[in-house]
Formats: sequence, structure tokens, C-alpha cells
Amino acid sequence: MDNKEAEILEKEIENCIGGGNLYDDTGLIPGFVKKADAVFEAHGFREESFGVKQILIVTQNNLGDVILLSSMMRELRRNNPDAYITAIVSKAGYPYMRLCPYANEVHGSNIGFQQGNLYDDVQEIFEICREYLWAKKIDVCFIPQWSQVSLKTKLFCYISGARERIGFAEDGYSIYVKETNFDFGAENINVLYSKAVYTPAEIIQEAARDLYLITEAGCDIKELRSEMWLSNEAAQKASVIIKERSKNKIPVALCVGSAEMTRKYPIEKWIEVIRGLSDRAVFFIIGGPIEEEDGAAIERSAPKDAVCNLTGKLSVEESLAVIAAAELYLGNDTGMMHAAAASGRPIVAVFREAVDREEILTGVLSEYRRFEPWQIPYIALRPEHPLDDCGKSMIYGWCTVHDRPHCITQVKSEEVIEAVNTAFKDFLKK
Repeated sequence: MDNKEAEILEKEIENCIGGGNLYDDTGLIPGFVKKADAVFEAHGFREESFGVKQILIVTQNNLGDVILLSSMMRELRRNNPDAYITAIVSKAGYPYMRLCPYANEVHGSNIGFQQGNLYDDVQEIFEICREYLWAKKIDVCFIPQWSQVSLKTKLFCYISGARERIGFAEDGYSIYVKETNFDFGAENINVLYSKAVYTPAEIIQEAARDLYLITEAGCDIKELRSEMWLSNEAAQKASVIIKERSKNKIPVALCVGSAEMTRKYPIEKWIEVIRGLSDRAVFFIIGGPIEEEDGAAIERSAPKDAVCNLTGKLSVEESLAVIAAAELYLGNDTGMMHAAAASGRPIVAVFREAVDREEILTGVLSEYRRFEPWQIPYIALRPEHPLDDCGKSMIYGWCTVHDRPHCITQVKSEEVIEAVNTAFKDFLKK
């Protein structure tokens, strides 16, 4: 497809949207799809390909979720050895996904797929489609994200021109709640897909859901494990860091940050944990610039020979490499936890979600069950009950205080020390 034809296609699709706002009135979406289908068909986008199969993966997810996609990427490639696979991922996930051995082409999106003004969003979608996608005439597009997918992302999947568009149904919550208020006009939104997938209720962990998605396209699954992809340079740098500082002690990657304050185990408790284990381990503190203050606080208060503060000093890939080179992951429920699992490293993690909340709408509200470490030995430390009024509101993760660590503070540092010693003995045989 040359530039002139792309301009014509763009204008025709824009005309199909018309003056209505699909974001404000999802009832307009079926009419848009009917008109746009005819446009794509006229330009040859609905014809079955007899050349190299073109597969597109689209995700707006953060780093940890993108790491969980690694098993899906591997199994997708195994089922389609000759296909050309393109991945459009978030900037957060790009440093990892760019090294994916199963993708032919990976792009970090400049727009993040967060929904904004419809006109501006559509122009951004057109730009990516013109540059990377329309000329390929995509055969199948997958959106491997089970919940909270913005309408913008679904529009992107549709406007990519993919002949088959497979994603999780907008009302996927209904598998857990028959009388649900979560549909948000789902019947209208689902028409953007050629196949809206409902996962069985027993599939809860997000990596398992991603794998289920491609089985709906006829793929079979041989392996479940996730994978870590690193450059030789990053792996070598991490190996030097670990060897120089760990000496005769056990190297532990300690990740103290989190995207949400309520998922952060208090820094003063991490200091107590390090003090209690300083005779056995060296803790390599991992984090970006936002964690530098926490890293400095630990460095000031913990035994000097037990800490290597790397916060703000490494790239994302180098941080992943240090986690892979360490022998154990210790930290919060973060994307780096999934990096450890993908690297085959056992895990001790502290979660905010109370044990007694886990069985209430597990597949929707339990972040512990949906994002527990995948296919790796681990110990999860969690409070028994929510604090204060947190248990009264049905909210994801079950902690309603947003500006500070709250329910998670009930986990005692002595419990963490005991768990780490157990992991040393049972997982590392030390």
C-alpha cells in the first residue's frame, strides 16, 4: 500500500466515524463497524492471505504484564513458525519486548493507548497504522489483556484492518457475576472484534488467560513457563555486579517500589529484614529514579556489607538482568517480581491483599490470584484481614487507602525473615 492509497483509506475510515463520538455513545459503534467493514473489504483487507501470515499483538500493559506475555509469544510462534509477527507495546514494556526472539518486529507506542479525545486518538491510531501496519494487511490481531482495555485500544485493533480480531469480551466479568453492572455497553463494543473471548471461570492467572486467548485461534499449548530476554551486554554487567558484591553470601534482588503506595511494604520494615539476614545475604536494591530516596534510606540504616544500592543507576534492562543474576527475589507485588519468575528465580513477595478476601470474586478482585508468580516456587506473605474499613468495599486488591502503605503493614518483618530463610533452605538448598 503506497502513501496515496493509505491517505484515501484514512479519509474513508474517518468518514465512517462521522460527527458522532464513539466514546460518549457506544451505540454508534455497530454502525461505524458496518460502514468501515465495507471500506476495508474494498481495499482488500478482508481477503484471506495466501502469502506469509501476518500476526499483530497489541498491548497497553505495564512491564510486568508484558513479561507475562512471554509464554504466549513463544507458543504463538511455535504454532505459526513461518508467520511474520509484529508487536505494538507500551513504552514501559518495550525495553523487554524489543528482545523477544519470537517477534519479527516490535514497536514501543508513543501514545500508550490511554483514551483521550476521540479525534486526537484516531489521528494517532492512523499514524501507527500508516507507518507499520496497513501495508502488511494483518491476518489476525490479538489484544491479550483481560480487563480494563480502553475503547481506544479496541479501536486500534479494528482500524489496524486485521481480518480477524481476537480479544477478551468487554463483559468478561459476567463469567463470575451473572447479574453484573460491569458490561459498559459491552454488546456494542464487542463488535470491534471478530471474536470476543470469554475465559472459563477457573482460569484466573493472567498468563493463563493470555494463553487461552490464542487457543481460541486454534493454537495448542506445550509449555506454560515465562521467559526472560536480555542482551549479552546487560547480562554481563549484572554478572559482574553480583560477583563483586555478594562474595560468599547469597545474592538477593530486593525490589522496594510499586506503582501504588498501598502495595509498598514500609521501608523501615525492609531495613529490619536486612538486619535480620545480613549474616547470610547481600541485598541488591532495584528501582528507578523514583525509588532513589528509599534506596538511600536503606543504605544509611542497614549494615553496609549487606546492601548494594542500585536504585536510579541502571536501565530497565540492566535491572532485569540483576534480578536474573541474583538467586532470590524479595519484594513487593511488582513487574520485577514477574521478571524473577521469568528468570527462573524463586520468590518471596509481600502482598497487600488480605487472605480472608481471596475467595470473594477471585477472578475479578484478587490481585494475588490474578498475578501470583507464574510457574515458579514462591512464598507469599499477606495480612490475614483488611485494616479498618477496607474489607467493606469491594475493590481490586481490597485496600481502599491510596496514599500510603496500609493493610500490607500488618505483615511483620519477622515473618519476612522467616520466609526468606525457608526459601534459602527449601528452594536454594542453602
